[in-house]
Amino acid sequence: MIKLNPGDEVLADIGTNSNNRMSRVYAALPTLSAIAIVMGILVGIRMGGLVVLRWLSSVESEVVAAIIAGAATSIVGFGAVIISQQRSKTREISESHRPQKIQLYVRFIKKVMDVMIKYKNDNSGNAIAENTELVSFYQEFVTDLVIWGSRDVIQAYGKFRVASENSDLNILVAMDDLLRAMRKDLGHSDWLLKRGELIKTFLKNPDELDKFI
Repeated sequence: MIKLNPGDEVLADIGTNSNNRMSRVYAALPTLSAIAIVMGILVGIRMGGLVVLRWLSSVESEVVAAIIAGAATSIVGFGAVIISQQRSKTREISESHRPQKIQLYVRFIKKVMDVMIKYKNDNSGNAIAENTELVSFYQEFVTDLVIWGSRDVIQAYGKFRVASENSDLNILVAMDDLLRAMRKDLGHSDWLLKRGELIKTFLKNPDELDKFI
């Protein structure tokens, strides 16, 4: 083992400290470079703004007004293009989901309608609330509903399931709300359609529902 003289140990410590400082400098270079670039951009924007302001102050007010009007028109036009593209994209997504939604909603309506036709003499809602076949169907339906259903449909379905625990016409009102939400999700405008009119098409004595609405 080689033993260093005291003077050699001091030189070794100095060299080690120097290497550590250089390592920290190199590690900080990316951050310093980023700060320098940002500062340069800000200074450039400030200088450019001052140049534009000086130029605007040197020209006639009519020219300035025309420039501002042109810039505003360009900004508005650019914003309109972006909004139009976003709406177009949203519409395309909605249309791509439409076939799955139609299939899901039609399957639900047909299933409930089959049960109500089977128990056509029961207008109390018991046929929907207590039918074990529907309970099994709901479990499958809600899986697809989470994927394809709109927010309004999911919320209306939740209220419908809560109402299905009761043995009165409240479940039929909730069913009507669910049907309206489904139609809205498919693009129908039902603002002239009164509450209860959809579910009445399933009932043998539809007038009995009016006292619950």
